[in-house]
Amino acid sequence: MSWRTHADQVELLVVDVQEKLLPAMLGADVLEKRLGQLIAGCVKLGIPVSFTEQYPKGLGKTVDSLKKLSPSSPVFEKTRFSAGEFNERLTRKKIIVAGLETHICVRQTIYDLIMQRKTVVVVADACGSRFQENKDLALSEFAADKILLTSAEALLFELLSDAEHPQFKEISALVK
Repeated sequence: MSWRTHADQVELLVVDVQEKLLPAMLGADVLEKRLGQLIAGCVKLGIPVSFTEQYPKGLGKTVDSLKKLSPSSPVFEKTRFSAGEFNERLTRKKIIVAGLETHICVRQTIYDLIMQRKTVVVVADACGSRFQENKDLALSEFAADKILLTSAEALLFELLSDAEHPQFKEISALVK
């Protein structure tokens, strides 16, 4: 299996970054910024983006600042912690995953996607939890299971792969 990530082979799944949930996360402002960079970069590179919402009646909708970066992207409402039930709607084999909370919905989604034979790339700095130890434990588990962990900036430049890429300047400006 190749760990290289190419724009035409991936899609982004943003898990449960919702109005009442994001403010409760450790470092919510930085997390929102990283998610924004990731979503905007994927949109500029033509990568499909999907959002999930955990019980939106109670937790609200996807944070507007992020949803407006990809307004036509589908939103899947759920009550299960895992978003793996939407596997059939994810058309590509490799799924970039980011969102909330790392140790609950993100974690369960990742393992369900792997069980469904998807390759998963976790954007660690675009995942959040209320408590650092919960996020750290989940990331340690992913690493132990050889799930690719990366950062938003590293992933965006991996997707570009070359400074001659037509979107290089736009992506570079996003991560400054």
